[in-house]
Amino acid sequence: MNDRLMYFGSMLVQKGIVKVITIMLISGILGYIYSLNSDRTFYHVITLSILVSLLVSFTELNRVMTKVAEVFVQLNQLIFALVLSVVATLIISVVEYYSLVSTQIFIPQCSQPFLEPKMWHDIIYSFLLALGLNFILRIKTHLGTATFWGLFLGKYRTPINEQRVFMFIDLVGSTGLTRELGDKLAQQFFSHFFADIAGIVSKYGGFMQRVIGDEVLVTWQMKNSADNQRCIQCVESLCTLMEARKDEYLKRYGKTPDFRISIHSGDVLVAEVGTIKRELVFFGDTINTAAKMMAVSKEKNARVIASARFMESIKLPEIFLSRTVTTSSQTLPVKCIALELK
Repeated sequence: MNDRLMYFGSMLVQKGIVKVITIMLISGILGYIYSLNSDRTFYHVITLSILVSLLVSFTELNRVMTKVAEVFVQLNQLIFALVLSVVATLIISVVEYYSLVSTQIFIPQCSQPFLEPKMWHDIIYSFLLALGLNFILRIKTHLGTATFWGLFLGKYRTPINEQRVFMFIDLVGSTGLTRELGDKLAQQFFSHFFADIAGIVSKYGGFMQRVIGDEVLVTWQMKNSADNQRCIQCVESLCTLMEARKDEYLKRYGKTPDFRISIHSGDVLVAEVGTIKRELVFFGDTINTAAKMMAVSKEKNARVIASARFMESIKLPEIFLSRTVTTSSQTLPVKCIALELK
């Protein structure tokens, strides 16, 4: 319990604080601009701040739920997130207050603010604003930043050729895990594993394109050589993280995650498809080859299999040992290299 709370607190400090500060600053700036163009008093502005802080609350609660979805959301974790949003609200209000005072705009004229019609206009407006922004953020989180803007701007309505890296991550023995742990505990195990993957992938600029059963597809755009390097750094961090968390998985589930990874890079055609539900789809030999390479990983009992083409574009981290492998497949058009931790 204490270990989970310490991990949870560390996660919020490292990853959540940037978003909190960003929203606080944006709220302060908007409140300042709003006050310049209206006759609202400080009470109106502080109400706006409190309601906009709902955005912070929703964001932090969503982060908590995502990170600990593999078990359950503890009451004290929810309270922690809510307290954080209240603190953010107070800071936002102070920033806006001193912004008004410093420009001599603040004039305390309202003695009974919640009885004024203007206050309720602000409450409704602010609530709708926070609700709308939060909805957009949830859609953006669901689709991923690149896909969200690509669909929003119509970038892929006409198919586009792109250079991309594809990484398949397959959780080994998922059927046996479900049989041994039961459906509910196995689902918590899978959610825990996928949440760990999501954090690492996001850190290194990748995008989890889809999760199908026990397999995850991750992709990076190859704009420069650093993109390929981020991919192998992601693999390194993922392998290191899973080694470090073996005891945690054993204690919670009695099992540790075993996984395989295949990586390939090259040209693909990216297009927006669908009518009721729009999504980005990749076409071409590159993604098909990356999927077929997973069979090589299983055949050679290798944790990571990468194509020679991809390996030529990166500097291999010292933590890995590499060896060239031959395959029995006649349909695999690339040379494969197996990577193992030292």
